[in-house]
This record gives sequence, C-alpha cells and structure tokens, in this order.
Amino acid sequence: TAAQDGDPPVLLHVDADGLYQVTGTELGVVGWNLSEIQLARLQLWRTEEITIPAEKAGNQIEVALLVRDRDGDGVMDADDSLLFYGLARESRFTRGNVYKLVLGDTDGKRWMDSNVGLGSNPPVRLRTTVEATEDAVERPVYWQNMPGKGAGEESPLDRWFWGGRLAPAYPTSASNAPPATRTYTFDLPALTAAPGEGDATVTVYLKGYTRIAHRAQLAVNGQAGTETEWSGRDAQEVVLTLPSTALRETGNSLTVTALLDGASSVDNPSQFLLDRIRVVYTKDFVAHRDHFALDTAAADLSGQGSFAVSGFTTADILVLDMTDPDQPMRPVAVTEADGNGFRVAFGHQAGRAAAYRILTLGQVRSPAQIRLQHDDGWVKNLPAYMVVAGPGMEEQATRLAAHHAGQADSAAVAIQAVYDAYTGGNFSPYAIRFLLDQMEDQHRDAARKAVVLMGDASQDYLQRLSTPQPNYVPSFSFESTLFGEISSDQWYLDKVAGCTALGLAAECGWSIGRLPAEDAQQAAAMVDKMTGYGVDATWASRVLLVADNEPKFETVQHEIARRIPFYYHNGTAANAADEAIDNAITVFADTYQGTDGNPAQAIATAINQGVVLANYVGHGEYFAWGRWTHADGGERFIFSREDLDRLVNGDRLPIITVGNCLNGFFAGPSARSALSELMLRKAEGGAVAMLAPTGFGYPTGHRLLLNNFYAELFARDTATLGTAAQNALAEMEAVDPYWHELALTYILFGDPWLPISLSNPPYLTFSNVPDGGTNIPRDVAFELDFHKQMAAITPQLVQESTGRELALRIDFTDDRQHVTIRPDDELFCSEGYTMSVQGVDVAGTALRTGLAPTVWRFTTAGDCDGPRATVTLFGGANRQAAQADVPILVAFNEPVRPDSVVLSVVPLVNGALLWEDPISGLYTPQPEGNPSRALFVHDGFITGTIDGEAPVLYAISVDAAVDVAGNQLAGSDQLVLRPVAGHRLYLPAVAREE
Repeated sequence: TAAQDGDPPVLLHVDADGLYQVTGTELGVVGWNLSEIQLARLQLWRTEEITIPAEKAGNQIEVALLVRDRDGDGVMDADDSLLFYGLARESRFTRGNVYKLVLGDTDGKRWMDSNVGLGSNPPVRLRTTVEATEDAVERPVYWQNMPGKGAGEESPLDRWFWGGRLAPAYPTSASNAPPATRTYTFDLPALTAAPGEGDATVTVYLKGYTRIAHRAQLAVNGQAGTETEWSGRDAQEVVLTLPSTALRETGNSLTVTALLDGASSVDNPSQFLLDRIRVVYTKDFVAHRDHFALDTAAADLSGQGSFAVSGFTTADILVLDMTDPDQPMRPVAVTEADGNGFRVAFGHQAGRAAAYRILTLGQVRSPAQIRLQHDDGWVKNLPAYMVVAGPGMEEQATRLAAHHAGQADSAAVAIQAVYDAYTGGNFSPYAIRFLLDQMEDQHRDAARKAVVLMGDASQDYLQRLSTPQPNYVPSFSFESTLFGEISSDQWYLDKVAGCTALGLAAECGWSIGRLPAEDAQQAAAMVDKMTGYGVDATWASRVLLVADNEPKFETVQHEIARRIPFYYHNGTAANAADEAIDNAITVFADTYQGTDGNPAQAIATAINQGVVLANYVGHGEYFAWGRWTHADGGERFIFSREDLDRLVNGDRLPIITVGNCLNGFFAGPSARSALSELMLRKAEGGAVAMLAPTGFGYPTGHRLLLNNFYAELFARDTATLGTAAQNALAEMEAVDPYWHELALTYILFGDPWLPISLSNPPYLTFSNVPDGGTNIPRDVAFELDFHKQMAAITPQLVQESTGRELALRIDFTDDRQHVTIRPDDELFCSEGYTMSVQGVDVAGTALRTGLAPTVWRFTTAGDCDGPRATVTLFGGANRQAAQADVPILVAFNEPVRPDSVVLSVVPLVNGALLWEDPISGLYTPQPEGNPSRALFVHDGFITGTIDGEAPVLYAISVDAAVDVAGNQLAGSDQLVLRPVAGHRLYLPAVAREE
C-alpha cells in the first residue's frame, strides 16, 4: 500500500533516549510503496504525554527529522534513511514512546543548523548527578501494601525498593530471613578522581518496614561507616560526604548493615529497605560509551561560550542541541584526533540554558518495533457493547461480540488499536478511559452500554519483576486505604465523562466485565461458557450459601436467604425464621469445627449437582475461602484453588459472589492467579461469572453489597448480570460514600450482558387479612407484601351475599413490593367477602401461590354501631369553677383506636391525650391495644375575663373516633366549663426535736 493520505501511518517504538534510524528497506517491509514516497513530505509526530488526571488524549506534536537521501532524487529508496532523536517516557505506565511517521500534505520539519561560532577556553569539568535505583538490579522489591497515599492519580507513592529487607536479627526457623547486610553497587562515569577537585555527596534513602526503632551503618567503598537511627515506617535520608579519591568510575559499593537496637529482638526484629542512592560528583568532559549529555543550567555552565568533549572512539560525532526536543539544532562543531580517541568542540551562545547530546553515529539505534498503525476509522461509529481484546485474543473477542449482535450494536477491537487511537500507540489505561468517554458521547441515550476487557492484567506496569504478569489489557491501579495499591476496573466507569461516579455510571446504563485470559485458548474456553450459558430446570432453583465460622457471616447468609424464593431447593418451609434456611443449600464452617468433615467436598458436590448461584461470606485470601479446624487440630481452607479438581460440573455453571477479601486479586505484580480467575479459566466446569474484590473490605460493606445484589436478582428482575452488579455497587455507595473504595475494588469476572436465568415468578409473602379471618374491621385497608417488584396487579373484592364487586384504590410503595388496597366504601358488618389478587412482575410473569394466598375469604366484625363519648372533669370537679389546670376525662362506651380520636377544645388549648392501660390503670401516650378511657392534659385554661368581656367559657367534645370494628363515632356530649383562678394556702414547715 502506498504511503499516501488516508493510508496507515508507520509507528516507531523507542525504548530508550537516543538517536534512531529508519531505512527505506524497513518501511517497505511494513507495507509502504517506496517509489511513491516524496521525502520532503515525510512528517514525524508524537503524542503529547497526558497530565494525570487527564480528561482528554494528548495533543499531536510534530518532531523534526534528518533525511538522508543517498542519490538526491527526493524519493524514498531502500538505502535512504531517516534519523530522529527519540525520547522515552518516564511515566507510571511506560518507559517507551511511540512516534508516528506519515506522508503529509506539506513538507515536514527538519533538523536545523546553528550558526553560533566556536568560543575559547571550554571547561574541563562539571558537577553532575547520578541516581542509582532498584532498576539497576534484576529483582526489585514491590511493597504493595505500604501504608500511606501519594498525591492522587498523578503521583502515587513509589512502592518499589532496591533489594529485599534488612534485619539485624530474625527467627532462625524462618526460611526467608532477611540478611543483616546488603551491598549495592553503582557507577560514576567520567569521574574526576584527582585530589582537590571537590567532594562527592552520596545520599542514601532508607525506608522503615516495621513500626519499631531502626539503626543502620552505611559505608562506601570500605570507608569508615556512618550510623543513623530513626523509627517506624518513616523514610530516612542519610548524606555521606566523601573525597572524590574515595570513589571510582565503576564498581562503587554501598554497604548497609542493620544493627541491633534496644527495641529490636529476634521475635520483634527491626526491618527496613533501601530505596535509592543519589550521588553528586565532579566529572570530566569525557564521553562514556561514545555518549555525553550536558545540561548547562544544571551544571551551572550556561555562561560558557564553547564546550569540548573527548573520549570518543570514532570521528563520526554528532552534536545535537536538544533544548527543544522536537526541533534539534546542530551547532558548529569541530572534530579532531585526541590521543587514542577523538575530541569534538562546539559553540554555545553564552548565557543561554541549553541541553546537548553528543554521540557517535555508531550509537544509532533501530526502533524496538516498526509497524503500521491500526486503522482508526472504527472510532467514528462505536458500538454500545465493546470487547477489548488482548494480543492474540481478537478472534474470541469477535465471537463474544457477535453473540450479542441481536441485542445492540456490538463489536470487538484489539487493545493495540485502542492505544493507537487514544494515546498515540503508547500503553496506558487512559486509552480505555477515553474509549468509554467516546462510547458514552455516541450512545448517551442508550439504555445499556458495556465494555468487556478480555485479557489478564498486572499492577507491574513497567514490568520490573523478573517474572512479571503480562499486561494484556490493563486495569487501573489506585491507592486504597486498607491494602495499598490495588487494581480497579470500576475506575473506568467512575471516570466516564458525563456519568462521573459509580452511581451515575449505573444510571447511564454502564457495566463492565473482565475475562482474565492469558492466551487464546483460555479466552476460547471463557467465551464458550458465556455463549453456551443456560440453566436447566433440574438446578434452576438451587442456591448455595457458604459462611465462614463467625456468627456475623452466617447472619448475612440468613438475610440473603430471605431474598431467595421460598420454594427454592426443597420448598418444604418458609424462610421467615432465622433458625433454619430451607430454601438454599448451606455449608457453614461452624458446623465442621472439630470434626473430620470436609466443607470443600460439600461445596463441590453442590456445584457438581448444579446451583444457579453460589455466595460465600467470610475471610479470604487471593486463592481461598476462610479456614476451619479439623478434628486432628490442623487448619484447612473452606475451599481453595487446590479443590478446583473436585469440580466436574460441566455446563452446570453457577454465578459466584463473595463478600470477602482478595478473591479478585487478579492483577497482582507476580504471576499468580486468583480464585476468581481460576474459576473462569477452568474448562468443563468452574463458574460462568464471579463477583469478587481485588483488595480488602469490611463485612458491613459486603453485607450491603450482597443484599443489594440479590435484591437486584430476585426482587427487581434485573435482566443482565452487569446491570445487577453495577446497581448493587451504586446502592452500597449511596448508603455511605465511605463504601466508594470498596466499590472500586469489586470486579465482575464474566460477561456483563450475561442474561439472568432464574426461576422467579412473583408471590405474596404477607397479607394483613388472613384467609378465613373473622372480626375484620369494616374500614380495613389491605396491606400486601410481594417478594419482588410488581409491574401491575388486579385486586378484586366481592361481597358474598350480593356478588357485588367493590371499587378499590391501589397505592404502591416506591419499590413496588408493598401495596395498600382500600375499598372506596366501608364494608358491611357481619358480612362475608372474598378478596383475590392477580398480577405480573416486570418480566411479565404471573403471580403464583406463595407464603400468603392470592385468594382469601374473611368476615367483617358483627359490631355495627359506632362508639359514643362522654367528656367530664377529672375527679368530678365543678365545671362552673374548674381549676385552670384540671385534666379532662374522655370515656368511650367501647374500645377505640387511639390514633382515630380527634378532641375539639374551643378556644384552642395545647395538650395531649394520655390513654388508660386497662390492667395497670396508668395513663400513657402510647397504649398497647385499644383502650376506652383517656385524660386530656394541657398547658392550662385561661381564667377570668379577657379585655373586660364576659368570663371565658370552654367547649370540649369528641369530633371523631373509630372503634375496633371500624365504625365511626356515633355521638359525643359536650363539656362546657368556666375556669377560675386557684387559691392555695402555704403553711410553714415545722421541725420537731425528739
């Protein structure tokens, strides 16, 4: 394909700073037609590094090239070449960089020449700094759960250290006992090791690992050691000052020895780590491996007029002014022989800060990879369901996307195509973030949107470890409070433009899933599970509940059992009582304590026979569920990766949820698999999906999440697994923002659009009027509870003696699981009625017989007469001369409902009714049952006259009351009284002495 407008650009991957060359031959190999490439129009571009936290992709910036046209014909030939100075990135996510070569409409930028002439008296030495870090060794140490947090996404804590821990003492039985002494080496290129040339400073950065006091001795190249002390997990900075003669160009050694302190012992050892070494020293203007870097400002040499560097092995020396890295300049330079090597001198504009790179052409590098950019036309028409495929998994991603083609627009895309489109070809989780932003922009009104990340991931973005976990499709690592740096796929939804925060993401219809495959074969096995998923009637009503051996974990399972339909498992009993769970299969570790039983086998047996759902609550590790104590005294896991071979459940695939820690820790820095990954990867069995956390959490949060999740499944008829998970996470966070971090840790391992296949017809769980009920009040309001959300109901109330159907009013609560039904007219007394209810849930499934019947008869109370009230002064006081604070006694001829009574007092007086307890005779504002007598206690009547008028008269009567049978007030007498001021006689107190 010719390199013309619209044709794919060529991407050039660089893995280190340096001079790079691309030849015509290499461009031809990737697919460009060389004869149609006009050299003048070649342009080189880079994507500006995003500033984290970023809201958009970086800008495109053109970078200058040097074109070497061998025959001068202006057309690319096989032996023509392009030179550019590539700068690798130093970011959280990558150390490399990607440059884009295109054939533009206009001439591209080229290197330029500087006309600054040579000065005189170039300096011969400069001060420079060398940083030696964990990258200098083969196996750095990653302290994942180091306490504390950095400055947000843009600057998390550096959790990588140089070598392992040091400890002055350690239990001798420990197989991984840290040494007391470690030696670290570093080089100082072009060191000036002459007397009188200035001291060097060696700064050593240490970090406490344990919380007690630390004491260490540090020595460089066998010099006298320096001791330092500090405490806890703080950082410690130690500065050593040495004469340059004590150092050497290569093979310098720093020896660090952990010393015993009063607080340190074998049982409680001091432990600490070394972070890095920083050396400031004087160096000569001598090339190291045919390369020399000079920053005039850092070296305080900007005032010089020229520089000269010796020590090159060839005369082909290139001097580049890289002050503007996108527009290199070539200063005037002179090369000459110098002893056994070569020396180059070049001019510098005095007073100007500049950065120079001087190297021989023998240092020219080839790009780490040269390839065509993925066509980016796909970003203009994104689907609502996207599968992002890791390398080699594209075919399986396409197969999964095609499975959902009938539901919405769906497609698959290679992860490298996502990088090419959004981060200039550079590896970055932000590429996925920007993809979701654009999907939301194009499908803002869609009811459902989802992304599936097909491929495993790793927190070791820079692949520092010797056995790193490959990053097929990255997750985002954030700093958690409980477990340090952990991975989050929910972070992508938490950042979707326009739907920021998980609650809004759920409202926007977003869900996300992860298929943690390491290769195409694992991906195929997972896609087989997703596309072939179905629930057979023989196990559609079976749920497994597993609890660790603490009461709080069993309590959560009892709560979840109350959300499961009563007829599940064996259907022999309702699940109203906490003492037993009869609608689910239970494996509670507490019942196995001290026995020779095997909960792992019980779990496997249940799964092998088929369960539609399995839930575990308790403690956990990345590969296991909780522990229990066997009869032999040994501890065993309730279920672990070692028990996976017990699972032979074939296509009887459960959806598994867990309320524990670390079962979803799939992206740990080392190559070890979490239980959630293994469940999905297992061929011919395992699970179809698993909802699990990557980090730590508290049982209270797990309880909220799991209750919400099972309510989504059984009470709200949520159609897809991802929507159920997303809504549950959002609802948990809505209870308290504290749970946001826990929500970020949860990963749905599986297809977010997996359909929920449950046997779940609606039924009544409660009716306040029982079948066969008698003495039902005439004004009864029917209170009904359904086990799930109802779309519509049709109640019918029929008077049996006449066959007349009564008009009814229906009021649902917001969750549409509770309804109040009121007849428009009062019922007749001593009359039989039949009430029936029909209805459908959100899925259109008809109401079935449940814990309460759908048709029931009842008889109203035989009392047809309303209550009568008598109002008198308490204690028989004279109503023509009543005290201002006298209570009023209200008595009915039969028991009444206290909340139905309305007392009229004219003029108005503030007060309250206290009801007589028929047994104790005491008066209370909240009586039990239905009393018949009450006292009106008040703030006091007005006595005498007002403004010279006639004395105040009060009229007190009962305006409303309803008896137990629902009859309205039949009548009330009226008390009229004239309050008078009270007269009290106060007598002195007399004390009598015996």
